[in-house]
Amino acid sequence: MALKNTLFELRRLAGLERRYIAEGEKKRLRIYDCDDTLISSESRITVHKGDETLELDSATFAHFKPSEGDTLDFSDFNHITRPRIIKKNFEAFRADAQDPDTEVVILTARPKGSATAIEAFIEAQGVKISMVIALASSDPDDKGRWVVGHMKEHGYDDVRFIDDSRANVNAVVGFVKKAANVDVKGVNVPHPQEADYAGPTIPKQFPSKAPAQAQVKYTKPGDHTPSEWWKAQSADFKRNYCLQHGRSKYCRQGHPS
Repeated sequence: MALKNTLFELRRLAGLERRYIAEGEKKRLRIYDCDDTLISSESRITVHKGDETLELDSATFAHFKPSEGDTLDFSDFNHITRPRIIKKNFEAFRADAQDPDTEVVILTARPKGSATAIEAFIEAQGVKISMVIALASSDPDDKGRWVVGHMKEHGYDDVRFIDDSRANVNAVVGFVKKAANVDVKGVNVPHPQEADYAGPTIPKQFPSKAPAQAQVKYTKPGDHTPSEWWKAQSADFKRNYCLQHGRSKYCRQGHPS
């Protein structure tokens, strides 16, 4: 009987040890960008540049260098319009969302009013996540500050950040490394090509329940004149812009001038 009780006690203690190990496992935080990471959509940023108006998709805007005096209008990004799912990234997102030990967050530069539209789209795909955070800011440092604040508040020590913008990835990883000694990794996913999509465009708009005003006046110094602002743009911006605006005076037969 004594031996039986001893074995029972050893098994009980072993079970407690396994439970404590499980409870001590890393708390995982997975943060995904929205546009050109999980989906592409037909939403556009309108840039008012003096007498000129530019219509930019999110991929082109990611390379755009605004000038002082530009007005950037993100109002169209309150809604999810005709999205296409980026297969590999969305499958990883779905798998993380199904893991009970992982918190999954969407962190986007879209206007604050877009959160309800993104939530509706995600729910329509059968995915449930903790939260959608719309920062209403394209400043990479704002993403970094939000991640650090959330990480510290909840005690995560295993952080992954997934974004198509290298600037955003670098900012988040840099902020986290300075703030705490945690396991952090940034994943810079490539801009999606046709083969990367899960299927055709979803012919639907997921409207915001509370669309926000989303016009920003750019005030940092920079050349606003028609010829000089174009010279300041990167090759990636010029290439993407001219693919969509071949008749622009800045493009010649679809190629940047």
